[in-house]
Parts: sequence; structure tokens; C-alpha cells
Amino acid sequence: TRYHFAEEEALLAACAYPDLEEHRAVHAAMVAEVAAMRRRHGADPASVTAAETLDFLSGWLMRHIIGKDLRYRPYAEGHEAG
Repeated sequence: TRYHFAEEEALLAACAYPDLEEHRAVHAAMVAEVAAMRRRHGADPASVTAAETLDFLSGWLMRHIIGKDLRYRPYAEGHEAG
């Protein structure tokens, strides 16, 4: 995830995406939320279920791709970095 986010953010920087900082903040929040889940699981494995993890990740990714990533498409299309 961190690798993907770094690559995506590099693309957005190369394409001069005007909402890059907001996009970075959304990525950072997701990484922090996953880290919190990992800590919770480390402290008590039964406190984090597979269903909860799948629901979180699939929901987040769908909302992020549809709600955020599609916004930078016009900046990336036709750009050599895109």
C-alpha cells in the first residue's frame, strides 16, 4: 500500500494535480487506520475479525477509487507520466 501510494503521489506531482496535498492526507489517514487495526490485533487478535478487515479495506478502496482517484484522471490522461 505504501509503495502504491508513493507511486500514485509521484504521478500526481508530475501531472501537477492541484489537490495532491489533500490526496496525500487521505492516503496517510488510511495507512494510520490500518496501523491502528494492526496494533489492536497485536494486543488482542480476537478484537479484529477477517470480516471487519475485508469490509474496511474493500469499502475504503471502492470509495477512494470512485470518490478520489477518478478526480485526477483528467490530469493524468495524455500526460507522459500518466
